[in-house]
Amino acid sequence: YRIWEEISMYNHTTNHWDKEHLMQIDPRYPETQEYLLGWMKHWCETHPDTTVVRFTSMFYNFVWIWGSSERNRNLFSDWGSYDFTVSVPALQEFEKQYGYRMTAEDFINKGQLHVTHMPGNAKKADWMAFINDFVISFGRKLIDMVHSYGKKAYVFYDDSWVGVEPYNGRFQEFGFDGLIKCVFSGYEARLCAGVDVPTHELRLHPYLFPVGLGGAPT
Repeated sequence: YRIWEEISMYNHTTNHWDKEHLMQIDPRYPETQEYLLGWMKHWCETHPDTTVVRFTSMFYNFVWIWGSSERNRNLFSDWGSYDFTVSVPALQEFEKQYGYRMTAEDFINKGQLHVTHMPGNAKKADWMAFINDFVISFGRKLIDMVHSYGKKAYVFYDDSWVGVEPYNGRFQEFGFDGLIKCVFSGYEARLCAGVDVPTHELRLHPYLFPVGLGGAPT
């Protein structure tokens, strides 16, 4: 449970934002889904001239865990981690669908968590498939709404991308019209280029991040 959403925290501490601190929201709750659908509907209706909507990205961010010491700020970071997808309703629904219960240790993993380069296990594969299924099913409702207003829907393959999984064979179920990728090198360019989607957009530095990530050109 996080009291301050990490993208909001990053921009406040790095880019000196002074707006309200944001909390993360859990899309599993019906009230949250109702809010998100209502917000999207209102946005589409109040932006009739916008032809492309960028989702940044879906519902779950990759894991950043920061410390209070400025000398040891970055305690844990993994762009592919699913640890921030855990919540009470998610755990309960998982048990109903898969017939067994996930435990805290399945995620904490003796304090090592689940960095991308560590071999996964069957439980992790089940959890990833479970999250991916939810992100597709609810995400599709938002994308369909955007399409119903005559707009295209693109997705940013970075912040809150967890559960989108452009390379697992189900990405086309979303119905996205384009994929956008933040690029540091040819690695990210290939991550974007290999996805089966009509439009691919690369965002280079320092245009995307003039400060905070070094500001060096891609």
